[in-house]
Formats: sequence, C-alpha cells, structure tokens
Amino acid sequence: MQQRCNTLVVGGTGTGKTSIIQQTLEGVDSQWLTLAINFSYATSSEGLQETIEGQLAKRQGRKYGPAGAKARLITFIDDLNMPQRTQFGSQPPIELLRQWIDYGTAI
Repeated sequence: MQQRCNTLVVGGTGTGKTSIIQQTLEGVDSQWLTLAINFSYATSSEGLQETIEGQLAKRQGRKYGPAGAKARLITFIDDLNMPQRTQFGSQPPIELLRQWIDYGTAI
C-alpha cells in the first residue's frame, strides 16, 4: 500500500508560503505530476473536481491515477480558506477535499 502525506502550511500574510511551495514543486522528480490550484471566492466543488479529474487517467477497472507514466500526483492548493461559505457555514470545495482524503480515493 502506498503511503499518503497531506500537509498544511500556515503562516502570516506575505511570509512567502506560496513561493516556497512552488520552488519545492519545481524541483520534484519528473516521475511525479504536480498540479497547482488557486482557490478563490468563486471556487466550486464541481470546478475543483473537474480540475483534478482532468489530470487523471483510467488505469484499470475503477482505478484512476496521474495521466501518462507519472507515478503520483502532488496537488498544491493555495488560499484554502477562500471559497464562499454556504448559508450553513460549510465550504463545499473543502468538504470535497476532506472526503477524498478520508476515503483515500484521490489526491
């Protein structure tokens, strides 16, 4: 079974979090596929799902993985707190990410 590593980088505004992550991703081995997603107020769970699924290809049966011969997909999501809240206070794109992480089906 492959291990999964989810990381949350926090810090004050203007401390260079995005720059550091982008520089790190540029140096990643070519067997890895990287995907950077910038959340905004208008980010929807449907749009997020389409963006991530656009980088995946069907492998066998019901399994999906990074397109091409890439071994893994690294997804960087910037401004995680930005999507609009519903009337109940939830943020559907973040809920979708939580579900994928909980079930281990993507990302």
